[in-house]
Amino acid sequence: MKNILNCVTIGDPEGIGLELIFNIWKKYKNTTGFFFIIGDYNIIKKKQKKLKTNINLKKINSVNEVKDYFNKYLPILNINSKTVNHNTLDSLKLAYQLAHKKLITSIITLPLNKQKIISIDKNFIDQTNFFAKKDNKIANMIFYSNKIIISPLTEHIKIKDVTKKLNKNYLIKKIDNIINSLIKDLKIKNIKIGITGLNPHAGENGNIGREEINIINPVIKFFKNKGINIKGPYSADSLFLKKNLIKFNCILTMYHDQALIPFKILDFYNGVNYSSGLKIIRTSPCHGTSYDLVGKKTANINSLLNSIKLANKIHKNRNNVKKVTRSKFFN
Repeated sequence: MKNILNCVTIGDPEGIGLELIFNIWKKYKNTTGFFFIIGDYNIIKKKQKKLKTNINLKKINSVNEVKDYFNKYLPILNINSKTVNHNTLDSLKLAYQLAHKKLITSIITLPLNKQKIISIDKNFIDQTNFFAKKDNKIANMIFYSNKIIISPLTEHIKIKDVTKKLNKNYLIKKIDNIINSLIKDLKIKNIKIGITGLNPHAGENGNIGREEINIINPVIKFFKNKGINIKGPYSADSLFLKKNLIKFNCILTMYHDQALIPFKILDFYNGVNYSSGLKIIRTSPCHGTSYDLVGKKTANINSLLNSIKLANKIHKNRNNVKKVTRSKFFN
């Protein structure tokens, strides 16, 4: 872990994120590798006092100081902004700059409130899209756990706009991106992909819609001709049964809720959101700000802890370290 140096963005300081990362540093710092928080030191210190968390914080001015203090202090790379919401956004911007310059290994983003960020930046969609724009790349949200890997081929868009987005070229680019990530970042060699349809019962041979016939089937054929083991389209209401899941190591869906509902039912507390297809590495927990759990000491840390672990493994895989199986990523 001596070569690991991750940054953790501040997220929404009123949410659960800071409380969780405080506890992770306190309990697991000997196994996570080095990390630091980017944000306003005074805001973070105020939060720590309010939570009465028994840890020591250290304001730093350079990432080079992290290793000097990490064992005794949780380092905070201080940035000042005109408002709390701007500090959340500025944290993302600086994190990307550090990752782009290869001064850090990965970015772990704490949950933020999208409406608060949109209030100061109307072009903000979500953190995945934020980093994709910075990287000038196509990105996918891959939701990852030791039970399932799943990715929606469209993300945070209106349901009525999903069909506008779905075309052969779009799906080919997105799926190709995911395949590359499965191979390069997750070291999955024997790829087995299952893909859902868009319509109920995968369209019932065109009786409930023709997207499966006109768009999805030709895309599946395209990848099969390239030697990819991809099957479907399957009806989303039955694909996630255990007997079906064991046939695949990645499931692709047509829209957000087709992916997220089963994923959160199957492994909500342990799952990780990974932004695939980027030059940088970015992971995050699968939960949101969870304002209702702040200060109650009942919030589960596993999703955030696994976000750090997965980021570390992806970094190692990209640097040709020996393969590590999925089951070893998690507690």
